[in-house]
Amino acid sequence: TQLPFQVKAPAGPNLRLWASLGAALVSFVLAGYALRARHLRPPLETGPFNLLGLPWLARLLRSPWYQPLLQAPFLLGFALIIWLGLVDTPESSRNLSTLLMWTLWWAGVIFTFVLAWRLWCVMCPIGALTEWTNRVSGAERQLPRKLRTLWPATALFFLLTWADGYWGIVRSPYATAWILIAFFVSAILLGALFARRTFCRYLCPIGGIMGLYSLIAPIELRPKSLAVCQGDPDKFCYTGCERGRGCPMFEFPQRMDSNAYCYYCGECLKTCARENLALRFRPFGRDLWTMASRRLDEAFLAVAMVAVAGMAAGHMVAPWHGWMEALGAHLPWAGLAHEQADKLTYTLVFWGGVALVPLAVYGAGALTWRLTGRSAKASPRRLFVRFGYAFVPLGLAMHLAHNLPHLFLEGPLVAPVFQKTVNLFTPWFIGAPDFKPAPWLDLPVLQLLQTLILLAALLYSLYTAYRLSLAQWGAATFSPRGPWPYLALILLFTLA
Repeated sequence: TQLPFQVKAPAGPNLRLWASLGAALVSFVLAGYALRARHLRPPLETGPFNLLGLPWLARLLRSPWYQPLLQAPFLLGFALIIWLGLVDTPESSRNLSTLLMWTLWWAGVIFTFVLAWRLWCVMCPIGALTEWTNRVSGAERQLPRKLRTLWPATALFFLLTWADGYWGIVRSPYATAWILIAFFVSAILLGALFARRTFCRYLCPIGGIMGLYSLIAPIELRPKSLAVCQGDPDKFCYTGCERGRGCPMFEFPQRMDSNAYCYYCGECLKTCARENLALRFRPFGRDLWTMASRRLDEAFLAVAMVAVAGMAAGHMVAPWHGWMEALGAHLPWAGLAHEQADKLTYTLVFWGGVALVPLAVYGAGALTWRLTGRSAKASPRRLFVRFGYAFVPLGLAMHLAHNLPHLFLEGPLVAPVFQKTVNLFTPWFIGAPDFKPAPWLDLPVLQLLQTLILLAALLYSLYTAYRLSLAQWGAATFSPRGPWPYLALILLFTLA
């Protein structure tokens, strides 16, 4: 009698096991280094530890090679994404350009906000090209004052997000390539015509959300002493000198009270002869309630991102499509072809959400204004600008939760698609690709992580609203005159 048996290919490396072991080893090394740095900290030093007291880190941030060494690999990588998007297969799950761009890069950038502030801006090849072009052109003009806001970048981000839902940009390698080309061309033109990183500060479609979410990061670059800054007649940190350039993002360290526009390029560290800058740890999200300068464009973006992230996540849950069909049946275009009707319904829902969620937050402010005695110092508009920042943790968490499945379920496809690309476009053969790889994390684990992320954001958004209300009303903050309409909206958005 023959016994049944099955022949299978030998099992590959257990990536999850090695990733876990590697994470434990890295954590051990970092913890050991942190303990050593804490032990060597001068005993008389008061206040948070200045990371620039670590000689190797101070040398790195002041080095002229610090940015180029990070930018060059990503410039080559983006060039590869463009080339593969134009010449390789139009099937997004088999084209390395879309996997690198939307599965790894975009999800990775979102995750860096939590700990590493605007670290991506240091290595961004688009920002590098606009800055290099400006150095060659020497242009010093600035945008008209009315355009020096986040409104242009916000509008461009919303247009791109809507276009993805309407045309499926992230599923098109060809469209991905041409979007990158358009960004590179725009950055070069603006670098030739306007000063410094005008493109990055005012027009980059992800620059605005990077700045908002960087308010949560637990690291800050600030002056050690404002008196020293005020007594410095040169202000080389802004104007530049022979030791370094002025701040590429038009930031003045003396007045900087948030992480929103600083990306730690190190130029101010090179130019400050008094060494009056410190890189310190601080509580997560402290900028949200301590920053003095608050703006309507930032508050609107913070609130609207909750709507955008929610609609992006909606596409990934089964009931969403049934809701869209039910809604479309009652709209004027119900008789059109199914695909066209779906696109029109999506357009209505998208732009309606972008408008209605900020309106709901404004309505909460109007109710709060009435409850607090209709004070001119706490008008609905002023309250919107103040409490809009309370929604930043929730918007970031929704983006994180939405991108977890993309990263851990679709991310494993990068390995076989990389094999296919090397086999097809080079003389080398690096093995037959398996286009059904195991996920890096199983779905139940991802769902648990998503829930924990959203619950943490709920608590932090509530805490941010509490701190903002303390600054607005003092000890009476949780009386009926307090921010309860905002707390109710935060809970409602989280439940949704």
